[in-house]
Order: sequence, then structure tokens, then C-alpha cells
Amino acid sequence: MGFGGTWGFYRDFWRAHDLDSLRFLRAEIAVQPNDTLTIPLRLGNNSAHPDRLRVSVILPDGWKKGNISDVNVPATSEITVGIPLIAPAQETSSFTEIHVNVLSGGSFVFQGSVFAKVSRDVAEQLK
Repeated sequence: MGFGGTWGFYRDFWRAHDLDSLRFLRAEIAVQPNDTLTIPLRLGNNSAHPDRLRVSVILPDGWKKGNISDVNVPATSEITVGIPLIAPAQETSSFTEIHVNVLSGGSFVFQGSVFAKVSRDVAEQLK
């Protein structure tokens, strides 16, 4: 379990090339006001049975959740899902933390954070 997309790629790249000093870098991004930020999650299931995972987020003030639903992961497989979040209308002067949690059977199987800043001076997110 972990972040997908660019964040997942670079984390895998750093590990593959023994760049341990980079493993402490946090996932961060800047988005435009009212833009939708989609956080990619890689969800894996190593068991012989399908698993139903609950994805939840804890958002900073002003952020809103898009449609987040439970995810069914087939046995012995990995899928990537996107968590849509809507940035506030107001710009922020610093990065704020978005907490991402994934639960299986009531137990945490992933907990991570993305740090986001709202600014008019960045490109719109790819849809």
C-alpha cells in the first residue's frame, strides 16, 4: 500500500538506486483555488481472498472530499485508485497536511500524508 503516481514512482526509484537520503522527503503539491486534487493510491492484496478496503481522509480547513467509496481489491492483485479532493477558494501561505488512511477489517493497513498548498501561481491539475 502506498501513494501511486509520481510520488510512488519516485519512492520506488530512490529505493532501487539506494538514494536513502531522499526517503524522508514528504509528498507535497501546490494546487489552484477550487481545483480538484486527485491523490493516487496503490492498494495491494497478497491474500487468496478478495479484500474490501475503506479509504478515509482528514482534511485541513476549507478542503472538501469528492466521492470516496470503499474499494474491492481482488485476491493476489494490486489496483490504483484516485482520491478526489477539492481545494478551498482561498490561497494558503504554507503547506497543510492531508491525512490518508486505508483500513482493512477495521485495522489500518496504510497511513500517509500529502502536504498541499493552494496558490494561483501553479498550473491546473491534469484531469
